[in-house]
Amino acid sequence: MKYIAITLFAIFSCQLQSSADQLTIIKEDWNKAKQIAKDQNKLILIDFYATWCGPCKAFSAKLAENKDLQNQLSKDFVMLKYNAEKDKKFNLTKKFHINAYPTFVAISPNVQYVDRMIGGDLSTSVGEERFLQFAQNAKETFRTKTYPLGYNYKLDNTYPTFYKNSMNKEGKMNQEDLEAYWKNTKDYSSEVSFAIYSMYGGPTIVDDYFLKHRDIFEEKFGKSATGAILEKMSSLKFQEAFKMKDRKRFDDAKVFSMANLDTLFSIQSLPVIEARFAAAQNECYELEKIVKGLVRTENNLTAEQINEICWEVYKSDCKKTSLLGSAENLISNVLEGNKNYQFLDTYACILYKSGRYKDAALAMESAIEYATKANIDYQESSKVLKLINERINGD
Repeated sequence: MKYIAITLFAIFSCQLQSSADQLTIIKEDWNKAKQIAKDQNKLILIDFYATWCGPCKAFSAKLAENKDLQNQLSKDFVMLKYNAEKDKKFNLTKKFHINAYPTFVAISPNVQYVDRMIGGDLSTSVGEERFLQFAQNAKETFRTKTYPLGYNYKLDNTYPTFYKNSMNKEGKMNQEDLEAYWKNTKDYSSEVSFAIYSMYGGPTIVDDYFLKHRDIFEEKFGKSATGAILEKMSSLKFQEAFKMKDRKRFDDAKVFSMANLDTLFSIQSLPVIEARFAAAQNECYELEKIVKGLVRTENNLTAEQINEICWEVYKSDCKKTSLLGSAENLISNVLEGNKNYQFLDTYACILYKSGRYKDAALAMESAIEYATKANIDYQESSKVLKLINERINGD
């Protein structure tokens, strides 16, 4: 089960009235949220969502039941739930160039951009801490009025037609229109140019300008929005390495990412990407080195990231007993405090690949039991269980 998306989203069917311990939540009505924020001198926390965003919905339930978090947020924020794919009236999605769901954007009552955060997970203490840190940073910026300088106060900026149509979901962005825009644009760091660059990227000359003047972009648009572009650059470099099956390109992508992304990338994301690449290339020695290194050290990976690495071991053609034993060790440690369908499924698959069929059958049956209770599709797990039982019966 393999990859667990970690994103944030909350949606309510009605407005909740503000109180000492309850967060005011407005659905879709920008003018109402802005007026309440002005009256109470609070920040507006926009939760950009899409109705199809599955992981987003998990956040809704967690926020609803987390009264302590609501209490903390209610002191400084009014929350606006905003469907990013229906943005023709207020232009908030265009203004803040939203390209991932959910994205949280904090703005002042007079529409001054403060900060943003993409993704998160309130089901873990780490995820909640990250969300609260984002809120704290926004509060401090609001208090000190040290806003990014590149945003104006308007929601109806003059955007190119191709950008508006794309953001309104009225057709795909035409590459020729994008190329023409950059060819005829002199100011690469204007608010409109930054929005288009954030969404679709640009030619090499714009990339080079961005990297050379990163400090200017951070000052104008904030570190979070600038960092999102760097993350996209990093992702594209890794994608190219995977596509070309090129170790040198992969190592170059690592160097770029470690130089330009925060330390959390090196600590958490990079081991997962390295394991995925090694598995895809059947670099069994490299894959074993990564997994054994995680077993030996006090790694800072989340349970989901460890699960993903172990799943890569299972999917690979690498069958060394020592590698499988290390992967089993990793996922077993995860299961001690996080017994759920996804992790049990991975554990069962590792046991199956190791030839421990009876143990694998028990683990997979347990995984299916958890899936049944959680109403999760376990069709693929049933197929693996059938293969396991065939092995048992054959023995």
